[in-house]
Amino acid sequence: MKRYTDILVDFVVALKYKDLPSCVIEQTKLFIADYYAASIAGYRVNKQFNKVVMSIIKEDSGTEQASILFEKKKYPVANAAFMNAVYAHGADMDDGNRKSAGHIGAHVISSVFALGEKLGVTWKDIIVAINVGYEFFNRIAGAAQPGLYNRGFHSTGIAGAMACGAACAKLMGLDRCGVYNSVSLAAIQSSGLIIIDESGQRCKPINPANAARIGVLSALMAEKGLLSSQNPLESKKGWFHAFTDHVDETILLGGLGVDFTICESYLKLYPTCRHTHCCIDSILKIRERMGDKKTFLPDIIEKIEVYNPQNHPNKFSKRSGLMFSRKLKRSGLF
Repeated sequence: MKRYTDILVDFVVALKYKDLPSCVIEQTKLFIADYYAASIAGYRVNKQFNKVVMSIIKEDSGTEQASILFEKKKYPVANAAFMNAVYAHGADMDDGNRKSAGHIGAHVISSVFALGEKLGVTWKDIIVAINVGYEFFNRIAGAAQPGLYNRGFHSTGIAGAMACGAACAKLMGLDRCGVYNSVSLAAIQSSGLIIIDESGQRCKPINPANAARIGVLSALMAEKGLLSSQNPLESKKGWFHAFTDHVDETILLGGLGVDFTICESYLKLYPTCRHTHCCIDSILKIRERMGDKKTFLPDIIEKIEVYNPQNHPNKFSKRSGLMFSRKLKRSGLF
């Protein structure tokens, strides 16, 4: 049995701020800024879902430990992480990663910020913990694709729980045993179905929100000495076995500790799923090529076909953009 969990946990324990290249630190700051922008959008756009969830959190109340965006009082740290992740994913404008086919900042930054406020840590601690979360998410989810997606799971929630569990454990300064058990506790709670992108989309933020809450709670339980399952990733009854038929070890372990995946993650130009961005770019390119022409699009374009290859979440944007452009060449604009 390959000890994937051991390798990743050893990386988490060993990582220090000085190990992060300056470009990684600057990229992390940029993603934090984007996180707040996405949260504002989510707060404004997804009002019905936000109202329902926030009303439940207010009824629960509890110890004032961490801030929830747009609220004056504080709430229990797990609830704060949950609600802030709801906002961050509410407009689907948050960052993502093509290989892992999911979103990271919504849950990782929400959990790290909430717990960090309670602990009173430094910004250096925050930046290290965030990168731990990005590494865990992008590598584990990326290694499980496309099997994870094809089985109907939403990587944002499924891998997000472990990413937050690792990030929160690092932020708390837990020893190797503590980090291992935090990750394991999060692994056995992983949840989230991708059916949410077919209908009921306003409820989609519940997946990163659960991941953020699970991560906080797992780290807190591990801190108190709770022991969880061994080999949570690689066991025949473990995470990989449950969510995929193939593990891509190159994505999982390649360049670990050298190549930081936050630098291969993306920020969105438009408030939609990244798979539609090629179509938006094409429309904008048409408009740019038209210039001051008075001809209307219906007069020069007979039809536009957008191809959506099935069963492979990582091929969609490239192929659809290519086919789209071929059709548009008939108009004489390209």
